[in-house]
Amino acid sequence: KATVGGIDLEGLKYAEKDIRGSFSLEGSFVQDSLVTAFKGGLSEILFVKEEERYPFKPIAFGYSTSPDSTLAEIEGGFIRMHSTANRSLDSLASVLSTVLAKADDRELIDQKVFWEADLEIDNLDEIGELFLPDLRKFASSSATIFLSAEEKELQVNASFPEIQYGSILLDSLSITSTDAGFDTKRTLELQKLAYDSLYLDNVYLELVRKSSGVTTLLKVNADTSANYYRLAAELEADSALLRNGFQFRFIDDLILEGEKWEYAESCRLIAEPEGVSFENFKIQNADKSIELIKPEIDSPFQIVASNFPLTTITGILNTEERLFRGIIDGNATVNQDGSFLGDGTITEFTVSGADFGTLSW
Repeated sequence: KATVGGIDLEGLKYAEKDIRGSFSLEGSFVQDSLVTAFKGGLSEILFVKEEERYPFKPIAFGYSTSPDSTLAEIEGGFIRMHSTANRSLDSLASVLSTVLAKADDRELIDQKVFWEADLEIDNLDEIGELFLPDLRKFASSSATIFLSAEEKELQVNASFPEIQYGSILLDSLSITSTDAGFDTKRTLELQKLAYDSLYLDNVYLELVRKSSGVTTLLKVNADTSANYYRLAAELEADSALLRNGFQFRFIDDLILEGEKWEYAESCRLIAEPEGVSFENFKIQNADKSIELIKPEIDSPFQIVASNFPLTTITGILNTEERLFRGIIDGNATVNQDGSFLGDGTITEFTVSGADFGTLSW
């Protein structure tokens, strides 16, 4: 048992303002040849920040591990967590690392291992006000984990209805992750991602990894037609983990600012440990086009644009007025030594509505 009668977080350099607290701690620890376990709790939790009192509900916690089980739980206050596995922590960690690593020896692991865990976090407004003043909003959130060695599957789901930290807002964030056999699928969905007055609506990102490589799908502003963006691509890997390089190429429709852009079937980016090169990397829509040229790793990098609207790129951000507008015509070359050479213009160039006329180089 222990009673902490006073903690001066400002004096400990953990806080810039005067924050002091106290709490009571009770716990027990047991260890023998088979079992390691402890349990305890925090009670009478009280913090004071600049004379304002912040009492918190008691929190109980416990953990035990043995050859045939591992249990962990936290209950009380703003958090609830329960975790159950049918093997020791060492065995669970070994199976988990093997599944995540997509190791070829996964048939050697204990096929009966399973793990289930769930986590719930309540509204953290008071926690934020006390310890993280920039945390303006953290709505009740949850996560679940399921691992089955027999199915060679790891499933993770997390949901964050609203998080606002400083000028950053995440609205309705959902994350899912599935490892099944040698395949992996990760998805991220977000109703709104904002920074000050800049924001993205309805963001969907999907990554699927197979032994042959990775496919990606990004969609933004999917509920609109004016500034809908869709980019699907395939990474043809030299190794399952992309360690030795990959080739990036578009697949399916490429939609930028609500318009479909065309590309050659041979259009690709080639990434190697020594550097990057491009092959027929050109996209076009009617008389609008942009091309990236770098045929060899040690070649200069060149951009060639014709009647290319800046809003094709900047339109992904939702603002009252487009950050940048203008039409690019010309080329620019960056050499290996960093020197720059080019010839071109940006006509009708505006920044947040302010007219700058024509820029040339």
